[in-house]
Amino acid sequence: MTPASASDFWPETADLSLVFSPDRTVFRHPDGTASTGYDLLRAAHRTAALLPDAPIVSLCQDVWHFTVLFLATILRGQSVLLSSDRTPERLLQLVASHSAVCVMLEGETAIEELPVGTLVLPAPDGSGTDQPDNPVIPFDREVATVFTSGSTGQPVAYAKKWGALVIRSIVARELLDPEETASSLIGTVPPYHMYGFETLVCQAVHTRSLVATGPTAYPADWQKMLGLTTTPRILITTPLQMRALLQADLDTPPITRIVSAAAPLSEDLARRSEETLHTVVTEIYGATEIGSIELPRVLWRQNDP
Repeated sequence: MTPASASDFWPETADLSLVFSPDRTVFRHPDGTASTGYDLLRAAHRTAALLPDAPIVSLCQDVWHFTVLFLATILRGQSVLLSSDRTPERLLQLVASHSAVCVMLEGETAIEELPVGTLVLPAPDGSGTDQPDNPVIPFDREVATVFTSGSTGQPVAYAKKWGALVIRSIVARELLDPEETASSLIGTVPPYHMYGFETLVCQAVHTRSLVATGPTAYPADWQKMLGLTTTPRILITTPLQMRALLQADLDTPPITRIVSAAAPLSEDLARRSEETLHTVVTEIYGATEIGSIELPRVLWRQNDP
């Protein structure tokens, strides 16, 4: 792999279009079908026409639905509010404090209790042969507000600007798309969490990576997504889900790399995952404020012959 040069990270050379290279395949769906960037743009434009002129709290859990709604919100000139706390009380706080609207798309698994005033829109349809507008988004345009968990006090909001998200996606290629051919990203984490937002949603929009969609509740769901995609496969997950995958003892196609975050990863779990799944495990440290920082788990390999 040829490392990206420093010039690739400057705003003047980054592609600030809403969807990078829209003629490529971007998503693979549970029924085996695929969506291109133009399909994504068509769905986003159609959804944008139905949105109010207000910030959006996305209740979508499926990464395809979430990405469509994220881009539709940008097309509408608004931003999305991302909170890992999905309780009705917290969602209503966001609505009240930001004059926002909760939005869910049909076909989504509903959260336990939809907040009052939730807007339920038709499932996004990306069919067609036209090439819809793919606007260039200003580098300093605020497109998302991400909130900390509030575990040490009140949740704190951090604005995410379009250009910074694009640059972070490019920089992350060495971790998430390290091969000569485009990687397939399979995520077991939700897109409304900063971890999933960066590694799945932003990678799908800003890079050449393909992202698998579908249910993510159980190891059998992850096995299905792995089976729908092609190598090189990168599994985006957490230590808890890695442990569940090992315990399920399922046959899975080759996994090039496992990326883990959101909780401390023990050396024993990393080693067992590598040995059982014949892969390489990498841990990410990060925070809502600054995003993700790579830290490969290589300590146990240093003394190998």
